[in-house]
Amino acid sequence: MKRSKFGESKELLMRKTFEVLNLALRSGLDYLCFDYEWKKYNLTCEDLATILEEIDSNDGKLTVIFTVASRANEFLIEGSGKANVDSLLQLLDSYPDLLALNLVAGNPAYLSEEERGRSGSRTLYILGAYVASHAPTNAKILVGTENVLKTAVKLAAEFGYIPFHLFSDKLSTELNYTFSRTSGVSACYVPYSCVLSEREVALKIWRYVLRRSSAWEMLRSQNIDPKILVTAFENGKHEKLSDHAWNAFVSVMRYFVIYGDDRAFDRELGDYISSGMRLVIGLPLGDFEKEVPQLARIMRRES
Repeated sequence: MKRSKFGESKELLMRKTFEVLNLALRSGLDYLCFDYEWKKYNLTCEDLATILEEIDSNDGKLTVIFTVASRANEFLIEGSGKANVDSLLQLLDSYPDLLALNLVAGNPAYLSEEERGRSGSRTLYILGAYVASHAPTNAKILVGTENVLKTAVKLAAEFGYIPFHLFSDKLSTELNYTFSRTSGVSACYVPYSCVLSEREVALKIWRYVLRRSSAWEMLRSQNIDPKILVTAFENGKHEKLSDHAWNAFVSVMRYFVIYGDDRAFDRELGDYISSGMRLVIGLPLGDFEKEVPQLARIMRRES
């Protein structure tokens, strides 16, 4: 879940968060993941405690996955962030079945210049080792692999964490690397839509796709300058793109997002799930009320 989609005020953010929470509970989802974004949109430890209390009071079976960015000041183990990490570990101890942590280096787009200057691999390993030495036994911990695959897999091998991959052109290669060095259980983050058209998906996901170096490489291999696409999307001029440029973007986009009918999920994820990808965390691109129940139904069938 990206709470930045909900609005600006604290009251609105919490109201929308609880709406999605209740939708996830009604739909029978196993997990609800909160991404790390700009600080004003992130849940505080107090907010997280309120959500966990709500789930627990209603005998919910939903596990909240809370994302912790190792380079961010509020979670920096070697700085003042250690107190926040300790608070999360206390919640993990209080709600072992309802809370999981997702340790990541942190998307540079959501970090300050100072935070971006820190080593993702170094801070992630320090955070991961600290959590391992203080978390309750059998706590569920995920570790994000984006741009830090070797460090994430090292943490997974040493502490039994679950590597958390992005759905991308590199997923198969990354999973092979991961499975050769760990227990073989993995997770995947997938932007998806069961309700939007291809064009609607493109307008929702273009920033996500075009900030990835491999997407630029694939576009250039088709003789498309990625900067032309960025400019067109930013200025609302996408309809003026040539057919060749648009089709090239769509062909690349398909490596990073799943959309269409149920069969799209079967085609894209079936082999990965059977080989050891046990958790699929979907980022809904369309209306939550329509997307979330659809994903829950598809994942129940896949399992």
